[in-house]
Amino acid sequence: MSVPDELRRYVPRTDLYDSAELISYHMPVEQPPATASYIIFKKGNKTYAKNGLYGHIEFESTKADEVINPAINNLDEGGIIHIKQGRYILYDSITLTNHYVVIEGETQHGSARVGTELYLASNVQKNVIVAPKASALGGIIIRNLYINGNSGGNPDKGVDGEQCGIYIGASTFFAISNVHVRYATRQGIYLASCNLGCLNNIVVRNCGREGISLDNTLNTTATNLRAYDNTMNNLDISTNTDKDFYISIIGGIFLSGGDNGVAIRNTGTGTYTKRISLIGLHCKGNTNRGIYLNNAQETIVQGCICVENDTGVEEDGGSDYNIIVGNIIRANTTNQLVTVGTNTVTANNITA
Repeated sequence: MSVPDELRRYVPRTDLYDSAELISYHMPVEQPPATASYIIFKKGNKTYAKNGLYGHIEFESTKADEVINPAINNLDEGGIIHIKQGRYILYDSITLTNHYVVIEGETQHGSARVGTELYLASNVQKNVIVAPKASALGGIIIRNLYINGNSGGNPDKGVDGEQCGIYIGASTFFAISNVHVRYATRQGIYLASCNLGCLNNIVVRNCGREGISLDNTLNTTATNLRAYDNTMNNLDISTNTDKDFYISIIGGIFLSGGDNGVAIRNTGTGTYTKRISLIGLHCKGNTNRGIYLNNAQETIVQGCICVENDTGVEEDGGSDYNIIVGNIIRANTTNQLVTVGTNTVTANNITA
């Protein structure tokens, strides 16, 4: 089967095959058909979107967002957007508009280093990837990406939920994995009113506000988080209502935050953030506390190492009914362990 002339003109012949040629000759080296709905790749100064099933080029532009967003919009029933290795400069947000969409990049030469970079052009002042709160999408997966918010070229407009590396609003059954976010003007990753999520193997650094913000986000597990050198809290879990969160943070490193390493906060009046587990975290060199519990109740802090902060672990406000056990909390400047809850249990902590 020959390639029609109207398709052949888009890219050099070696980059475009119809499905018969792809199956017959190129499956060992090309993206196999139907493993991705669209394959995004670069050639010269242009970005192309190839239909993963038929091999046809459907979108092309010198602006990567003008290729990736139309491909996402075509996935009415969900699907996979596979972005091949390279730097993709964005002049608008990558906006998720459909349920069950996977955005994935590639690692470089099989190593742990991510080889697909989404880079926000200067003066765009938007999120790099956004799933709007009004859309309340389900089944979103974001993986294997390096996201560069170019904070130096994007001045802060002062609005939470904007100018983030990743913003997901009111989503359920979502997952973010193998992602590195750097230089977001505001939050690196901002999850607002989400539910039933999973975060794994994430690095967030050098962001203008919180590294990772879980705002009214429930029933979520996170493993192997690394957040450091962010201007405010490296990890921030917050609400202003009385709420059972059921969040587990298992294994993570939170270094050199401009405020706290990990903060659990409730900014309401007479309300409490409840039922969060912090297990096996390393919090070092943060400006204020390694772990901060503000109006937090029924929270577990276990097996953590908090050193060289101003204060190691601190309860504040109406915090109570917490379990703080088996931690190393020492070599902090002002205080090691501060509790206010009469029912809080502390045991087997090394504080001297």
